[in-house]
Amino acid sequence: MATRDDKIDYIQKKLDTAVDKMHDMNASLRTHMGNFETHTRQDEGMYEELKRMNNILSDNTASLKDHMYRTDLLEDYIKKVDIRFLPVERAHADKKAINTWIFTKLKFIAKLGAAAVGLGSLMVAVKFLIQFLLTL
Repeated sequence: MATRDDKIDYIQKKLDTAVDKMHDMNASLRTHMGNFETHTRQDEGMYEELKRMNNILSDNTASLKDHMYRTDLLEDYIKKVDIRFLPVERAHADKKAINTWIFTKLKFIAKLGAAAVGLGSLMVAVKFLIQFLLTL
């Protein structure tokens, strides 16, 4: 049978084992708590960065809305200017097209006249040449 000292030794070993496990758990808990605190600090930093980016996004959104409004105003202004200047531009383009057409036709007539004069001169020269050759 187990003696009283054996029982006390057994209980002492069990208590030592429990104390060792509690010590290991305490060390592990401290490590986890340190990791948790580091993670919490990182989360706080990330949250601050998120707030900063959100503010930037909000500012950019407001700027984009303002830009879109100004773009719409500019587009409306350009359409109004086009409507006002369209008849003037069309008249100018028509006048330019007519002047170009007239100039092109006059140039063609001048070339045709020059060709006719050249042909006539050639015929006169040939006629004189033939007469000169026949008189020889």
